[in-house]
This record gives sequence, C-alpha cells and structure tokens, in this order.
Amino acid sequence: MRHSTFIYCTVMAFGLIMNIAMESADAVPTTVTSYNHDTCDPLNVPEAVDELGRGGSAAGPGYPFPADETIRVAAEVTHWSACKSTDDPDRMDAVVSITNLTDPKTSFSELWYVGNPNTYLSNVDGIVLEQGYEDLGSGLAFRIDQEGNNQPLLSESLGQMGIFEPGETWKFVIQDFSGGPWADEISSIGVAGGSLAGGGVIAHMSSGSIIGIPIPEPASLALSSVGALMMMRRRQRR
Repeated sequence: MRHSTFIYCTVMAFGLIMNIAMESADAVPTTVTSYNHDTCDPLNVPEAVDELGRGGSAAGPGYPFPADETIRVAAEVTHWSACKSTDDPDRMDAVVSITNLTDPKTSFSELWYVGNPNTYLSNVDGIVLEQGYEDLGSGLAFRIDQEGNNQPLLSESLGQMGIFEPGETWKFVIQDFSGGPWADEISSIGVAGGSLAGGGVIAHMSSGSIIGIPIPEPASLALSSVGALMMMRRRQRR
C-alpha cells in the first residue's frame, strides 16, 4: 500500500511539473547582450531573460503579450531625479507604474528597463541589444532598483522587497525621458532593435521594454515535493 501511495504521489508531482512547463510555453523568452557604461551604476543583464508588456487582457485588443507575461502600464510627467550626476533639472521625467498581471502568476527577481533605439533617457547604466537584431539598434538601459547611484524604483506595493510579485505595482523613474512614443507604451514584443522588427502599428508605438528574471516558484515546489517523497521512500526501506 505504501509503495502504491508513493508511486501515486510521485506521478502527481511530476504531472504538476509538466503542467507548469506547458503553461509557461507562451512566455516571451529573449536573448540579449548588455554593455556596461561608466555612467550611473554597473549593468549586468543575463543573456536569457523574459520580456513583459501589454497584453490583450490589460490593454485591449491588438496588444501582443501572452497572459503569462502581461503587465498593466501607466505613466505621468514629473520632476524626480534617479541618478543625480546625469540629471538635467530643466528636463521633465516620466514616472511609470507597472502592475504584474501574469497568469499563471509569476514573480520576478530582477527587472530592467530598456528603451527603444529612438528613446532617450539619462539615468543610464548601459545598453542592451537583442541578439539577431543588433543592426536595428540598441537601447539605453538601467536596472529598476533602489541601490547604488541610480535609484529609479520609487515604490513597491507588496512586501517582498526587490521581488515583482503577482498583483504588485512598481513605480519607477525614467529620467529626462524623451523621443518617440510616450513612456507607458511598453507594447511591442522584442527588445531595442528587436522591438522595431515586428512592423505594424503596435511595434512602432512602443517606447521601450521591461525584461526580467522569472522565479519558477511552483516548479521548484513540485521538484522539492518529489525530492521529499523519494527521501521518505528511502527511509522506509531501511
């Protein structure tokens, strides 16, 4: 009986892992290259990231991001310095609000903003290019955080500091924002030059991208459960 129960639980846990993998199949994985600039803070973006943006459920028909990478975006004009050494006090800044609407719910451990090639900003940590679209241009970029000389992150609505959780809203500053569409148009799949490659109205409405590192919490939990069940089975045999 114990052996049958163990097999049943293991199969169920494995099925959960497979379901999570299938649910994540619509994600927007992106491969990028980043270059640090000696401006505000060091830029260190991994090659493999997920891109977040406006999806149909959050912005109306026509916006391309799938449900598991969807955020709500809004922006306003203000004066707020994120990196004082590069700030032009005579230029206006954009405060952007992003809300995590991912379904299935996904948290992200780090986020970066990357402008499109026609977007200017001054709180720059470096540049990012999407691999395969380098010829279409790079994007000025920074990490969205409250560390170092560049501190664009103004607020997080939930408790885990530095973790972009499901349902949470972050507010951050794009310093001296100008050029192209408005700051809330995070609307096109593709980063930097890759954002322009899609063509059509939506692609050319976009001003930038949010990229991040997802936390595979449900999958990790399932794998931990399998490991625990296997350990219990070994102990029963002794």
